[in-house]
Amino acid sequence: MEKHQLIINKLEKVETWKDEESFLVDALIMSNAKLFIKSYKDIEEHSIVTVAPLLRQVHENIIAILGIGDGVITMKDFIDQSYKPKTVMNRIKDKNPQIDSEKFDLANNYLFGVKKTLNVFTHTNFEGIMTLFTERFQVFESMEFNKIMMKFFVTFLEGPFIAIVNSIYKSDIELPPKYDLNKELKRINSLKYITRHFPEPIKEFINNSEVLNGYYKNIINSIKKASSEVNGSSRSNSN
Repeated sequence: MEKHQLIINKLEKVETWKDEESFLVDALIMSNAKLFIKSYKDIEEHSIVTVAPLLRQVHENIIAILGIGDGVITMKDFIDQSYKPKTVMNRIKDKNPQIDSEKFDLANNYLFGVKKTLNVFTHTNFEGIMTLFTERFQVFESMEFNKIMMKFFVTFLEGPFIAIVNSIYKSDIELPPKYDLNKELKRINSLKYITRHFPEPIKEFINNSEVLNGYYKNIINSIKKASSEVNGSSRSNSN
């Protein structure tokens, strides 16, 4: 969280701007820094249901920062929300023919893949419902699993955000380290016995339900798949 507080401290010292767009970029970046701090705080306090909607806003702000910074949308466009994220990225590409098209498309696909993942957890979803329903029976493994899942989602956006901040302000804030999802999942060993604090009738009902009984196994497999896709995209972008 320290890096985000450094960004906030820097921007709070600015009191004048060359135009409306430079003001809006600063405001959006400060907003994102505060949203990251809030996300980390909620994760540590196990209030994880709120994290995905916060990160979804971070994602939208990143698209707006890119579009405003490149002059393809204005403050009025942002206020009126008279643009679509995909249109913004297409306009940036069209305006900058010197951009490596393949790398731009990879970055673009990465951002919209993140959006798709966050949408699942932002709208009504089974994961959020189960987290709220079972929070009274949480054990170490389930609490840690929830934290791991949300920290993994944070890493989707934190790296690109810091890179953008460094580019705009010519700063050298250290990029967050790669999140080793498999290592973190091994740390909690197993979710096999997470129902041990459940009342016997609830435990029996869940264990007898084919869908509920396989819930955490399916979630872990989905997150591992997302991790592989993100890491594959990152490697492609670095080539």
